[in-house]
Formats: sequence, C-alpha cells, structure tokens
Amino acid sequence: MKSAFVRTSLVVAALVAGLAGCAGAGQKTGVAVDDSTITGKIKSAMVGDSEVSASSISVETTKGTVRLSGTAKSAREADRAEQIARSTSGVKAVKNDIRIQ
Repeated sequence: MKSAFVRTSLVVAALVAGLAGCAGAGQKTGVAVDDSTITGKIKSAMVGDSEVSASSISVETTKGTVRLSGTAKSAREADRAEQIARSTSGVKAVKNDIRIQ
C-alpha cells in the first residue's frame, strides 16, 4: 500500500514538473507554474485521502480556478474532492463537474 502511494506520488510529481514547463499560449510563465503547482497539490492530497479515488478524478487549474471532472462512486467522494480543492492554497474558485457513477 505504501509502495503504491510512493509510486503515485512520484507520478504526480513528474506530471507537475512536466506541466510547469508547458506555459500556455498567451499566459505568463508564472501563472502556468502557479496553476501547475495548485493542480499538483490537489492531486497529491487526493492520493493521500482514503475517501477519494485520485485516478478517477481529473484536476485542471486555470488562473487559480480549479475544474474537477471524472467519476466518483458517491456524492460523498465528489464532495470530499471539492473540499480538498477548496482548501488548497492559491485556489480562487472550484467548478465541480464530477459525475456520480
């Protein structure tokens, strides 16, 4: 279990590092880095949370606004993912588009 957590955390870290280098067209690099950092913090928190399946929920951040999408097994899981996103430093707004399966 701990091995899976470490592996997932490394994958998330690699994704964050990759996204940090891909500043969007028309955006300042600092904004893209900040958005990537926010996304990485949220995904890492989801990986460490026993109520949320991080692999089923996508996180996108644009100028501090977070969009959650994907599927959750329950409304409780979707609500918990939103709570994690809202409590993350730098988040200005959260749009929860998670579907309940």
